[in-house]
Amino acid sequence: MPKKRGNNMTFHFRQATVEDAETLQKILVKAYAENGKLGIKFDAVNADIEMTTRHLQRNLCYFMEHEGQVVATISLRMP
Repeated sequence: MPKKRGNNMTFHFRQATVEDAETLQKILVKAYAENGKLGIKFDAVNADIEMTTRHLQRNLCYFMEHEGQVVATISLRMP
């Protein structure tokens, strides 16, 4: 479902699927790289495709896209 904000910027929200594992994995590794440098133990620091695929299979994950590019993601861990 497209949403508009600000100066006619259009964002599209969609649920990520296992086909998006590579995209999500790249985002996670980049986003949490600084944590790894600081020695913070967090799974996403060393996320690989298998871990990311399991995450997508077990949890809800949504992408916010702008002009076809993923600009944000949120995951909801299910009990």
